[in-house]
Amino acid sequence: MASLDTALNYISRGWNPVPVKFRTKKPSAGDGWQHVRINADNVAQHFNGAEQNIGIQMGPASNGLTDGDMDTEEARAIAPYFMPITKSKFGRRSARWSHYLYYSDLANDFPNGNITFKDPTTKEMILELRVGGGDKGAQTVGPGSVHEETGEPIVWEEDGEPTRITGEELLRCAKIVASLALLARHWPKPGSRNRHHTALRLGGFLARCGWSETQIGLAIEAVAVAAIDEEARDRKTAARDAFRHFENGGNTAGFPTLCEDFGEPIAKKIAEWLGYEVGAREHEQQSAKGQAPAPGVGLELTSAAGVRMAAVEWVWPSRIAVGKLTLFAGMPDQGKSQILCDITARITRTLGDKSFPCNEGLAPTGNVIMFSAEDDPADTLVPRLLAAGADLSRVTFVSMVKTEAGRRMFDLAADLVHLRAAIGAVGNVTMVCFDPLNAYFGHGRIDTFRGSDVRAVLRPLSDLAMDTKVAVVGLLHFNKKTDVTNVMLRISDSLAFVAAARAVYAVIPDDENQRKLIVRGKNNLAPATKDKTLAYNITVSPVTDPDSGVTTMAPHILWQPKHVEVTATEAMQAAADDRSPAQIESAMHFLTDLLSEGAVENGEVNEAAEVERIAARTLRRAAEKLGVEKRKQKGAMTGKWYWRLPNTGHPWPWEVPQARCWPTSL
Repeated sequence: MASLDTALNYISRGWNPVPVKFRTKKPSAGDGWQHVRINADNVAQHFNGAEQNIGIQMGPASNGLTDGDMDTEEARAIAPYFMPITKSKFGRRSARWSHYLYYSDLANDFPNGNITFKDPTTKEMILELRVGGGDKGAQTVGPGSVHEETGEPIVWEEDGEPTRITGEELLRCAKIVASLALLARHWPKPGSRNRHHTALRLGGFLARCGWSETQIGLAIEAVAVAAIDEEARDRKTAARDAFRHFENGGNTAGFPTLCEDFGEPIAKKIAEWLGYEVGAREHEQQSAKGQAPAPGVGLELTSAAGVRMAAVEWVWPSRIAVGKLTLFAGMPDQGKSQILCDITARITRTLGDKSFPCNEGLAPTGNVIMFSAEDDPADTLVPRLLAAGADLSRVTFVSMVKTEAGRRMFDLAADLVHLRAAIGAVGNVTMVCFDPLNAYFGHGRIDTFRGSDVRAVLRPLSDLAMDTKVAVVGLLHFNKKTDVTNVMLRISDSLAFVAAARAVYAVIPDDENQRKLIVRGKNNLAPATKDKTLAYNITVSPVTDPDSGVTTMAPHILWQPKHVEVTATEAMQAAADDRSPAQIESAMHFLTDLLSEGAVENGEVNEAAEVERIAARTLRRAAEKLGVEKRKQKGAMTGKWYWRLPNTGHPWPWEVPQARCWPTSL
């Protein structure tokens, strides 16, 4: 797009374009550029066809536009976890998703133009909020330009509307990302035994900052991923263990330990950004130790010796447990309801195949209670159940709750007593399902964005499931965080949904392979090897009502016969990038062929990958899956890096004996 067209596009959005010298960040107007206003009438005077970059002025000149600039690789890796959702992001090939645009009021409170977050030890910029406040102003070189150092085109990653957010919330999120990126930059080196202990102690510090267990787990996961720590799961578990210890009144690491692990300058900066008052939390915990509970008030204690062990029972082996809450989530039109009908059919029918796909076991026989807030039983649910092979006499629909004031929707917060009675009345109930689960949180009573509200509803539901030995399955829609590839961060409005469930699965499209996937988000009751990724298609078959004789076409699930070797993150990333996980497999084949004869220099690997049009991120993930070894040339100050396949026996180039040349006699 020509610079004039780009400028007109920016003007149509209410943004003030800034003429910038080609392949630089310097406004063409020089001093006073921030006072130039360009509109449709005068834009041709400033963008006249000459080769140039184009900036976007931040702040009041562009209706409060604010740019979150992720300057370091660590900040770019952590931003999807904690930056607010926005549909407006851009970057370049070597720094994808590096700019997040919002509308905010930060310019009112920060007259210096920018809010910066720097590494206190190197002074390197980690993250910058360009707000455009005061006379100084701020502008960002935007899409339609060429980066001054790399010569790469700056392009849109997501060309939508920026999210409007309060300055206070945007600043809070930016401080979190900067803090975690700073930790990732100074994470213990690979192979260090300190990594586990650092995660444990950092979890204790974040607990003192008032963070929840889920927030701490995500934070440590984000730090480990950004630091390329291969044992991210161990770090996350260690940090969450520290939180539980702190919650139980135990003594955990505080600011002094943070100083020991990362140095005082970094610890002070993190405490500043996270609003941690040094010494205050330690004092609170020590004070609490001296308090005595009132008479008759205290903990309910149970000796472990008095607890009778019980094995986990399954409806769908290793996926849906008896007496537990299981969630399936995804975008609309991916077949979540059909999956529910398929499971119901296997439970209710007494004749025919009761085995789950890929030989994962047999379904028990029983009755099912279904809540559906979106689908009509007559024209949707019953046809789908028949197409799946269900015994309709074993399926009970819940429509409304009858009260003295009339009929109303079922409310999980108020009506569990009625559900308990219904389970007893129907008898032999194996599964209760909700589609969608959050439709039954009561009108205006529960804030599904608040974790405490969600837990207050789901904990009694989980207790009911355990008491009645019924599996509870809930469907949920994904939230709008389309740039996030962690299943648990896409579940509805609050992470409390994920925390309450014992197993969470995502339904993901794999359009290139013309199939859909069920991937594991979490499962607290079965190892990852037991619930691999399933693939399926949705097909249509004619069904006939046994009473009326009416025939109609109804969709149902057609399972593929084998598991798919695709992780949840890979499937989510492929869906987010509109590309198939098959690209990672292709990149793995590419690396296997390229490195089959021995080690190859890093630059040659990247050049060959570029020729094959393999993205850097895809190449990195393929190398991680293959376990590719990377080492720097020994004995040279500016030695090159080399890649080698593991367990091949090929030596590194510097390990090959060099032939000696002896002088010939004259």
